[in-house]
Amino acid sequence: MKRKVAVVRTLKQARTYVLQVGICGIFSDAGVGMPNLWDVVDVPDRQPGEKGWGQKILAIWRWVLFSDQYLEVVQIGNQCLSGV
Repeated sequence: MKRKVAVVRTLKQARTYVLQVGICGIFSDAGVGMPNLWDVVDVPDRQPGEKGWGQKILAIWRWVLFSDQYLEVVQIGNQCLSGV
């Protein structure tokens, strides 16, 4: 049976996801197999020919930068988020 993949579109959903998985990376690292935000964020990525960063990476960095709203439950360290 396939595991249901979370869909994250907001900071609140990102917080819930981190708390559910316990610890996750910010970006995908297939070699590690750890849950990560990059794989579950449902925001468009940069389109071919588009300059700058896409909406997806901007959303993830914005959430990481503003995650201080949830410091009581989310810790940030070395490109990794963990729920405490």
